[in-house]
Amino acid sequence: MADLPPGIPGLVIGWQTTPQLDLRLNVNNLLDRTCYNALSGTATFPAMSMASRAK
Repeated sequence: MADLPPGIPGLVIGWQTTPQLDLRLNVNNLLDRTCYNALSGTATFPAMSMASRAK
């Protein structure tokens, strides 16, 4: 479980394992969303720039 990448898998696992701990779930969601946004931002930026160059 420790070797899972941050983002959506962590979000799903957080929902499945700690549904009753709202504070911990909110913190996990915030961290996962931040990591996911950072990862998706770095992943989509080159693709977007290449797409705009291809026009």
